Amino acid sequence: MGKLAFILVLGFSALFLVMGYNANNVANRSVQNMVDYHARTIAYNIAVTGANLAANEIFLNDNWQQGFSDVEFDGGLLNGNVVVVDPFLNIKKLTTTGTYRGITKTVEVIFKPSSFSKFAYLSINDPGYLYWSYKDTIWGPFHSEGRINAYRHPVFYGKATTKTGVHNYQSAALDAPYFYGGYEAGVSLAFPSSGLNDLSNLAISDGHRFNGMDTVYITFAGDSLKYRYAANDPDSTVLAQSFAPNGIIFVNNGTMRIKGTVKGRYTIGCTGTGSKGSIYLDDDIVYYNDPRIDPNSTDMLGIVAKKSVLIADNLANSSDINIHASIYAEEGGFGAGWSSFTQPNGFINLYGGIQNKRRVQIGVIVWGNIWGFNRSYKYDERLMLASPPGYPGTGEMEIVSWLE
Repeated sequence: MGKLAFILVLGFSALFLVMGYNANNVANRSVQNMVDYHARTIAYNIAVTGANLAANEIFLNDNWQQGFSDVEFDGGLLNGNVVVVDPFLNIKKLTTTGTYRGITKTVEVIFKPSSFSKFAYLSINDPGYLYWSYKDTIWGPFHSEGRINAYRHPVFYGKATTKTGVHNYQSAALDAPYFYGGYEAGVSLAFPSSGLNDLSNLAISDGHRFNGMDTVYITFAGDSLKYRYAANDPDSTVLAQSFAPNGIIFVNNGTMRIKGTVKGRYTIGCTGTGSKGSIYLDDDIVYYNDPRIDPNSTDMLGIVAKKSVLIADNLANSSDINIHASIYAEEGGFGAGWSSFTQPNGFINLYGGIQNKRRVQIGVIVWGNIWGFNRSYKYDERLMLASPPGYPGTGEMEIVSWLE
């Protein structure tokens, strides 16, 4: 019995020694884990703080590239640098690191110039006699520097903002818009007066600029591009990519008329005085690979006019028009360049966005019916992050990705 008791005591002693050893190790590891967690948290906070400080500098001055070098912060060190990863698009990458007690955390932020193409619709001057009607549906970010004039519940699926509010044709019960993406009043946005200058210069450097031509007719035809200078002239056909390597085609002091199927990334622009400076849509202008069908499509078009972008009054546009593009009209607007509306003309099926100084009429209300066009504006979601080459910008930088 005595021998058995002795063996039991030795066994329990060994067991308790092992348990105590393990418990001590667990306690030590818990303390070390807490210390490591605290260090990782501090290092992370230093990196994020640096990213926020640098982002503020970039927003104040988009040429800022000073960065940070071994800046003491919260007991650790902050480092950061800014590099230009795409000089043509002015895309920049900010990298900040926070180091604390031998542990380093990193934050990477990508910036790009903010482009007006991010708006599904933007208008500075909205005449009181033009209404959004019951057949009008707008997807994507919307802003009016004036007010929304509503007739029989137009529909807005993206965030909508206005400076001065909403005016209903008769009453809220009969006319109030349906805002499915949210609505905010009292928001003001500036619009440039010289947004085409950079585009013109880019066309000279590595695109194509037409000079001294009153009118240029352009037809996109997939990989090819056709152009002429009068309605009855024969077309000159060129390889689009060779004709404008950077994708920018510009008419200086003239008028442009366009149609066709776009393959690739292009921006067409037009300036002029008097009756010049507008772009007319002679027929459908659509993508070779529709991004709604092919998510890998890289086709993208910007239509940029000093004056207006107008649907031509012709037989091709008498019933519906399909437009794939982001449209910018600096002094005028987008609409139908018609003297009168005598019948229903179907829909403007726009996939892209519109930013214009003022709304241009696309139809009239006759005995409760729409003569002219109704709107079906669908936002190209790619434009939130990407933009057509050289597209006019807001003058500010914006964050397109934040990786921690």
